[in-house]
Amino acid sequence: MNFSIARRRVKGQIWQWALVATVILAGPASARADVLTYYPSGSAAGTNDLGDLDHTNYYAWNITGIAPVQSVLSASLTFKNLYNWDNTANVLYVDLLDNAATGGTLLSSGAGDANGASAGGGYGTSVRYGVDASGSPVTVFNDAFDSANTLAPTGLESTLTEHSFMPDPRSPGNATDVTWLKGLLSGAGIPTVDADFGGTTGWSFASNGAGGYDYTYTFSATQLTKLTNYIDGINGAGSAGTIGIALDPDCHFFNDGISLTLTTQALTTQAVPEPASLMLLGTGLVFCARRYRRKVSGSNI
Repeated sequence: MNFSIARRRVKGQIWQWALVATVILAGPASARADVLTYYPSGSAAGTNDLGDLDHTNYYAWNITGIAPVQSVLSASLTFKNLYNWDNTANVLYVDLLDNAATGGTLLSSGAGDANGASAGGGYGTSVRYGVDASGSPVTVFNDAFDSANTLAPTGLESTLTEHSFMPDPRSPGNATDVTWLKGLLSGAGIPTVDADFGGTTGWSFASNGAGGYDYTYTFSATQLTKLTNYIDGINGAGSAGTIGIALDPDCHFFNDGISLTLTTQALTTQAVPEPASLMLLGTGLVFCARRYRRKVSGSNI
C-alpha cells in the first residue's frame, strides 16, 4: 500500500470518527410521553366535585407546578356521574385560563402527584368561586368569564366548550330524551347543538354501571396548542407551569368528581460534554491514528 495514500485515508477517517462522537455526546434533548392526571383535591380519593357545581356560583380550578412540556399531545376533562338537578334548560360553560384566579372565596386547596405517588409530577391545586348574578332559578344563560368577574385572573382566557346535560334518570343515549332536552334549550334561546355528542362537539359519554353517566370533553388541536403555550408561559401574561379551568354552571350539576388528564411530550435534557471531555476524546483519537499510521508504515517497509 502506498504510505501517502494510507495516511490521507486515516486522516479522513479520524475526522469522520470525531464528528460522529461529537454528535453522540452533544446531541439535542430527547423527549418522552407522560400521562398526567390532575384532581381538584390533589387525589382521586379526595372531594373533587367543585361544590357540586352550584348554579349560584362560578368556579376557577387552579393548577400550579406543572412541568414544562414540549407539547401536549392530548387533553381531556372528565365529569363522573354528572347530571342536572331538575328538568330545566341548562348549560355548563368551560374555559381555559393561563394564570391562577386569586379573587372570590377559597373553596379548597391541596397538592398531589399527577404521575402517581412519588413519580415526579407534583402539583398544587386550589378551587375558588364567585357569586353568579344569574340568580335562581337561572333564566339568563351566559358565561361569567366572558366579562368582568370577582375571580378576575390576570392573563388570557380561551373558551373550551359549553354543553347541556340530562337530569336523572334520563339518558343522553336515548333519542327521545335528547329531543326533549333540545326542546328545552330552544325555548331558552340556547343552541340545541349543546345537547349533542361526538363529531366536532368534543363530548362523549359512557354508562358508569350505576345507572348514571360519565362525561368527557376532549380538547381540539387548536386548544392543545393554547394549552401547551399556557403551561410554558408563552404568548400570554400567565406564569409558566400554571393554568386554570374555569367553570360556570348555569344550572346545578351534581357530580362525583372532575379530573383533567394530559398526555404530554415532556422535555428531558441530555448532558452536553464539557471541553475537558471533548479534549480527552480528541487525544484518544489522535493516539489511535498514530498507532494505525505506524502499522500501515510498517507494512510498507
